[in-house]
Amino acid sequence: MITKQSARNKGKSWEREIAELLTSITGAKWRRTPCSGAIRHYFDGDIMKTDKKPTIIDDCLIECKNHKTLKIPDWIKRTEEEAKDANTNKWLLFFKHKGKGFVAMPIDYFSKLLKSKENV
Repeated sequence: MITKQSARNKGKSWEREIAELLTSITGAKWRRTPCSGAIRHYFDGDIMKTDKKPTIIDDCLIECKNHKTLKIPDWIKRTEEEAKDANTNKWLLFFKHKGKGFVAMPIDYFSKLLKSKENV
């Protein structure tokens, strides 16, 4: 049986994993947002960049979900609402299913990422 505490730790662990992944990919420092999910409007998203090194995903709201049951439409809706509150339409939703990591994003943002990478 999964307790609330173990579910919370599972979520925090996934957020740390994504922060480490983004750090290794971008070279910038990323970390879990303090009290992730609890201090909405002060910190946006579950992951935040902690240095000034420019990256391809700056100004992007990042959410992480690690649940046994997939609720992708609900997660996307909530992520879109949080992004709107953060005054951005750029967001990434990382989720885990059966031990594998996935990412969802708006297709227009995906297109912009590809085009900006081509110009590098």
